[in-house]
Amino acid sequence: MQIDGDRLNISLDMTQADIDELKKFVLPRLEYIEEVGFEGGDDEMPLSSALIAFLVSLKKTKSNIKIPFIDGGGFDFKKLGKAEWICHE
Repeated sequence: MQIDGDRLNISLDMTQADIDELKKFVLPRLEYIEEVGFEGGDDEMPLSSALIAFLVSLKKTKSNIKIPFIDGGGFDFKKLGKAEWICHE
């Protein structure tokens, strides 16, 4: 993960330990983060639903944060194909 201005870039293939580190890193800095993007693009796949759950909780906590992975309602993975979801408020 890395911060580029007000954008946080993370990898989709994070382990649970990586996600725990991400939480500790992001929560104190959440007011400064405007967007969450991905480093690996569509070559990677989420290893854990915990990452998706964390991104959804970030969106609920700060509704104006841009998370294209969540906002788009779906994502095209090279290995998995298209995954779609609906986030309920």
